[in-house]
Amino acid sequence: MSDKINWGVLGCARIAVEKVIPSMKLSRHSQFYAIASRDKSRADRIADRLGASKSYGNYDELLSDPDIQAVYIPLPNHLHEEWTIKAAQRGKHVLCEKPMGITAMACRRMIDVCRDNGVYLMEAFMYRLHPATQKVKQLIDQGVIGEIRLFEGLFSGMFANDKDYRMYKEFGGGSLYDVGCYAVNAARYFIGKEPLSVFAHARNRNGIDIDTSVSAVMMFDDMAIASIYSGFDSSDVNRYSIIGTEGVIDVPSGFAFWPVGDVNFVVTVGGKSQPIVIPAINQYVCELDEFSTAILDGRPLTLDVEDAYKNARVIEALHLSWRNNAVVNIE
Repeated sequence: MSDKINWGVLGCARIAVEKVIPSMKLSRHSQFYAIASRDKSRADRIADRLGASKSYGNYDELLSDPDIQAVYIPLPNHLHEEWTIKAAQRGKHVLCEKPMGITAMACRRMIDVCRDNGVYLMEAFMYRLHPATQKVKQLIDQGVIGEIRLFEGLFSGMFANDKDYRMYKEFGGGSLYDVGCYAVNAARYFIGKEPLSVFAHARNRNGIDIDTSVSAVMMFDDMAIASIYSGFDSSDVNRYSIIGTEGVIDVPSGFAFWPVGDVNFVVTVGGKSQPIVIPAINQYVCELDEFSTAILDGRPLTLDVEDAYKNARVIEALHLSWRNNAVVNIE
């Protein structure tokens, strides 16, 4: 049996071409085998440049290839459900970009079809597999900063292309879907519970009916609160802080780790700050290795796909809140 999974990639999205496919070539357990695009010549060029064995002019042809075991889906958000379900029905394991589905019910349908067809499904929150994230979680679980009172997460950057799919509501656009989903996910992960209610305020530009920035509060029980910000119209930032009853953890680059350079964050307890250094590692390789080895070993994934459904429920509530200017309770 091979110690590598043959991967097919649906589409030529920038994150695939610049981040994930090069990481497949670095992974010990992943093989970049094929790519598909509606523009066959584009698929041919990328296959030739990045070393795929095959290229296809449509997604169905790639899914029909019996030599492909897993597919990576970096398509626009509104296409995630359709192509995840089609891939599962062809017996392919699926690594789907975040947000996995643009509604909780879409996520539920995706999960159910994948389970019915006996294939793995994972939402591509690569930061969750990075050792820095796992170290922060370990410190929290060990009680180093006491009980969490506040999670603050910010993820934003200047995004000026009004023609990009992220700027269209019908395509699942908006900063909350694109980058705010990280902060929602991290708040839930580190606090270790689901929020009871949310309130959000959004801004947009040029009359576009999506959130170009969102400020939101998520209320948990046991006095924990999460404050998050996502934006397409502010300076680059991807950081979070966790304030507990005994101390604070500050992670200045918490969602997008660079593959070169150590990751540094600070833990402050009793007024004394301790720097924590995590050696550089490619977070996309971590993600691919996790998914591929789970398939090869027949073990459960570290990231339970049910978490994608729970994240989507919160994001839906946040959208409902900012559109109605009201607190939304999550049942």
